[in-house]
Amino acid sequence: SAVELLGYQAGLTVDTVVRDVVAATTNVLYASGVANRTSIAASNVLTVADIRKAIRTLRGANAMPNSKAGGKFVAVVHPNVEYDLQGDSAWVNASLYTEKGVDRIFQGETGEMYGVKFLRSANAPVLTNSGSAGVEVYQTLIFGEEAFGVSDLQSIRTIVQNPSKNSALELYAD
Repeated sequence: SAVELLGYQAGLTVDTVVRDVVAATTNVLYASGVANRTSIAASNVLTVADIRKAIRTLRGANAMPNSKAGGKFVAVVHPNVEYDLQGDSAWVNASLYTEKGVDRIFQGETGEMYGVKFLRSANAPVLTNSGSAGVEVYQTLIFGEEAFGVSDLQSIRTIVQNPSKNSALELYAD
């Protein structure tokens, strides 16, 4: 059980590092058409109109939908944001399209709308005391094919072939 816990924590750490880099983008749309992050109030929740604007922006920039997601864009949402979206009639629960064998489901996938598959993660970015009157701001990341890449760190190797006697790494060959 200790190995499982350490493995989970290692995965969460890598996920957090990738999330923070991806979330640092300058391509930002704010919920309800708010002008900036500090103007977001508790009543400014992500809506279907906001999702449609994000998709319009992605398509306008020639972003490619994700081929592994059945040609749809992918969104990572916090459970609190998922709750807000699920109240809309345009929301389609993942169970509806996977029960019929229509589509492949990702781990954590909860539903879709307007060409976007939604993946729930409690590790989605939350900016505390970042909005108006110190409200929490939940970031939803929506992206397409090859929006970012992650290196496979396990395959990194250091190869030293005949280093010089004055090597900066102080490696010497016989």
